[in-house]
Amino acid sequence: MFFDPISVLAQAPEDYSQVVAIFTGLLSLLLPVLISLGLFLFVWGGILFLFAQGSEESVRIAKKRMFWGFIILFVMVSFWGIVNFFVTDIFGDGTFVIPFLPEN
Repeated sequence: MFFDPISVLAQAPEDYSQVVAIFTGLLSLLLPVLISLGLFLFVWGGILFLFAQGSEESVRIAKKRMFWGFIILFVMVSFWGIVNFFVTDIFGDGTFVIPFLPEN
């Protein structure tokens, strides 16, 4: 997957729509990983909060992890929505097009 011409940018895009397609293709691979990271941080902070047992330092650390997990989730889902808006409403028909890949 990482050695495809699209991922290593071995072929230069010919016009602006291909640049947008490359950008959205790479984001579609990266966004689920970052959303999973945010969800993991949020749940991990929640578990730490439950098992803090009244320790002020443990509660502070758990709240901090939950906060950053929520921020990551909010930013990534918002970013995904903005990219999806541009792809579907501004640049085309609503399909993610990755150039240079063979069509099935």
